[in-house]
Parts: sequence; C-alpha cells; structure tokens
Amino acid sequence: MGNPTHGLIQGTVMAERLLYDAISGTPFRDQLVAAYLIGSAITVDGLRERAPDIPACRVPDDLHCVVAWNARGTLYAPSDFEMHRSDPRERICTNPLSWRTDGALAPAALNLGAVFLESDDRAPRRGLVGDAQCVDGTLVLHHVGAVPRDLPSRILDRVLGDGNDHAIEYQIFFMNIRENADARLAALLSSSR
Repeated sequence: MGNPTHGLIQGTVMAERLLYDAISGTPFRDQLVAAYLIGSAITVDGLRERAPDIPACRVPDDLHCVVAWNARGTLYAPSDFEMHRSDPRERICTNPLSWRTDGALAPAALNLGAVFLESDDRAPRRGLVGDAQCVDGTLVLHHVGAVPRDLPSRILDRVLGDGNDHAIEYQIFFMNIRENADARLAALLSSSR
C-alpha cells in the first residue's frame, strides 16, 4: 500500500497519463501517496477536469494529490525550444522548498541538497539553489550555482537557453523530494491504521 508516482520530462507525460487512465476514479486512487510530475505542463483546471478526485498537493503532508513544477531562473527568456503547451491555463506549481502552492518565497536554507548522478561526486550538495517562488505557474529560482554537467547535459543546457532549469529541476531538489515522499508515505500509513 502507498505508492508515490515520480516522473521527469517524458516520464512525466507517461505518469500523467497513468494518473488519468488508471488511478483517478479507481480504488488505486486511495493507494496513491502523491504523483510527483516534475517538469509537467499539467494545469490546475486540466487536473480538475480530467481527475476530479485528485487535487494539487497544497501542503507538505497532503495525500492522493499532484506535485508539479517547471523551474526557470529570474533571467529566463523563452526560446524556440520552449516546451509546447497544449493547455495555456495556469500550471500547477508546488514549491519543493516549502511543498506549498501559495506563491510565497521559500528561502534557500530549506534546500536539503542536490544530487547529480552524472557527476563523480554523488553526495548531496547544499547551497546550489537560492530562494524559490511560484509565480504564474512557474517555479522561479533566484540563483542556481555551478552544477556538474556532462557533455550531453551541457548541449541540452545550450539548446534550452540561459535560465531554463528544466533539465536539472529534479536533481537540484533531490533530497527534498526524497524526504517529502517519505513523509507523505508515513502520513498515509498512519492514516490507514
């Protein structure tokens, strides 16, 4: 019992489809801890329409809900390679530093550490990300330090453009995601007793 669903980029598209087609409206919904749809273009209204029994997670211990964000820097300017959005309405934005959708600025000190698997040093790194805030459905990062990037990642960064943190939006909050998934699972297990 209790399954967090994680997805990033193409995996998010598949996890979102799974949410709509196999979880919403079924007994599996009650086993869903949370769906972490990082990098998704999922909108508040779109989720309400397609999965009315699965809301956006609003606080750190909400259950049976969706966590989502798209990370961009303060200097980000859209390029020709911006993610196509078939639904122009406001995206769900959960701040992974506070696990809230209220738009409040969350301080960098709440970041528990980034983890980069393409690096020789896979230990959690603190201090890479500054304050973060959801603004109009986008997670705005006020600072991202030097992150380890292999050649394919550097090419992707160049194509996406300065300030588009889509390619690293899971890694830079890795330890926060891990801790939050554990906390939500514990909440689910204690509620089922």
